[in-house]
Amino acid sequence: MSSNSDDQNICPSAAEFFKCAEEKYDEGDYRSAIYYYNRALEFNPKFAKAYANKGDARYELEDYRGALNDYLLALLTVQLAPDDANAYLKRGYDRYNLADCHGAIEDINYALKIIVQLTPEYAKTYLERGHARSELGDYQGAIDDYTYALEIDPEYTIAYSSRARTHSELRNYRAAIDDFNKSLEIYPNDAITYSSRGQARSMLGDHRAAIDDFNESLKICPRLGVLHFYRGHTRYKLGDLQGAVVDFDQVIEINAHHLNAYDLDAHQFRGIVRSKLENKEGAIDDFCRHSLQIDLSDIDTYNHRNVYALRGIARYKLEEKEGAIDDFCYSLQIAPSAPDTYALRARYYWLQARREGRHN
Repeated sequence: MSSNSDDQNICPSAAEFFKCAEEKYDEGDYRSAIYYYNRALEFNPKFAKAYANKGDARYELEDYRGALNDYLLALLTVQLAPDDANAYLKRGYDRYNLADCHGAIEDINYALKIIVQLTPEYAKTYLERGHARSELGDYQGAIDDYTYALEIDPEYTIAYSSRARTHSELRNYRAAIDDFNKSLEIYPNDAITYSSRGQARSMLGDHRAAIDDFNESLKICPRLGVLHFYRGHTRYKLGDLQGAVVDFDQVIEINAHHLNAYDLDAHQFRGIVRSKLENKEGAIDDFCRHSLQIDLSDIDTYNHRNVYALRGIARYKLEEKEGAIDDFCYSLQIAPSAPDTYALRARYYWLQARREGRHN
């Protein structure tokens, strides 16, 4: 970083504090740097460089939310010419990348008013606004924008695949498949598009066609664990339990050194499949690994308590009665109002009592 002594309209006090801030930043004293950037901004609230550099200091301190706010303020303090569509577009893209979707739409809308008069063939503008609308849950508005982009450029593969995924969010899977088809006609070497079409086909119950799509995606990216996960889950739906285990094995092996949500789910689903294959010990091992690796802040309550319930069923079949009941109890501690888990625990209490001759 270097001081910006050429900035216009900065009073001497603001410039002096800014220089002190940069010296502190270069020394690695980020907290003091933030203090001096704030002092500079007291004298010149429209000092965009001070906001941007303060964002850098906050980023170094892992204050990512504060950094994001400062970067946005830096963008907004820069005065844009009212007829400069490209400047508004760039700021709109930047605001989208900084998760300010409302602001991104605002800037892109303004740019479009200028662009329509001059360059109506601006497909990317509609694409970016569509992304921002989709992030905000305005799926129909996003579809409209992707459609505008395709009217301008009928070969725009990203617009087809983006519109397809938005159709999927609305559970309009047939329309999604149509768009995935068009995208693949233009660019047939896209593993993610094959995978996304496979998921849409699976949601319509066409599991064999979904498997074909996952196979194609894995030809392109054989070491992408999520693709094995999707195929494994679909194989399970088709009753191909051994094939499902092979795919879940691949997910776990690929992600061995960088645990992610698909690895956790692979353990859970492999546990379910192993249980159906009468491999109860393997099932319990998977449920244990899943439950031990779960971060409660990052997973929904239903799935977490469901792991304990599933492990309880497997333990009961292995004659580990007390362990089974313990798991049902853990499940109910997580989700005390889950009627299905109460029913499971009651059933196994009753079966245990019956085996011990306490009930006929």
